[in-house]
Amino acid sequence: MYGKKYDANTFFFLLGGVLGSDWITPEAVTGQFAAEWDYDVYTLSERLQVHGFAPDFSLPNQLYTIGTDVTVDKAGMVAVAKGWPVLQRSVEELSSENVFYQQVVLDWLKVEGVSAPESGLLTIFRVDLEGDGVDEIFINAVHLDESQHTTKTGDYSIVLMRKVAGNDAVTVPVVADVYRSQEAQITFPKTYSTTNFIDLNQDGVLEIVVGIEKWEGDGAVVYQVNGQEVVECLRLE
Repeated sequence: MYGKKYDANTFFFLLGGVLGSDWITPEAVTGQFAAEWDYDVYTLSERLQVHGFAPDFSLPNQLYTIGTDVTVDKAGMVAVAKGWPVLQRSVEELSSENVFYQQVVLDWLKVEGVSAPESGLLTIFRVDLEGDGVDEIFINAVHLDESQHTTKTGDYSIVLMRKVAGNDAVTVPVVADVYRSQEAQITFPKTYSTTNFIDLNQDGVLEIVVGIEKWEGDGAVVYQVNGQEVVECLRLE
């Protein structure tokens, strides 16, 4: 589950679950949470517990929400059934003024065909995703106007992974929206942000949790990394 605070209370969106090595949909897992339940909640820096009510299905949004009686407002709240073993590793946030990683973003955009990319708002994390002693770098880069309505060429919202492959460092997109219209268009763009790194399926490799913000909506995606391949496991928006 992925948590957000709305008005006076914290709610969680039911993303899905894990059965063996398979990721399963919210519809498949909701029956196991038909009553009130206690949940362990993990952020990048702490763990807490909340008591959740029975899932409520929102017909207009086609999603399950689980309400609580707490007002916790922390970034990247990922909740699992109380006692479900998960793994996290130390995460370091690097300076957004890091010139090297700013250039990584610009170089990647040029490869994608953006002729004169402009630097946007960066958030950079360092974490050992695979537990092999070699860190990966995750770069959130956003260049959008404040309206949450329109985009034009040169606008983007991306999450890039920088990792070692053999003797080289490669840049792999986790999720990327790059806009190319010369004139401003109403697109209601999504803003992506890496909000958590957590092993949910007990394979020893941390999944990447990416939060989504958009006009009158929120969501989250869970990605799994296999070498240089990024696989979407769960999505809700």
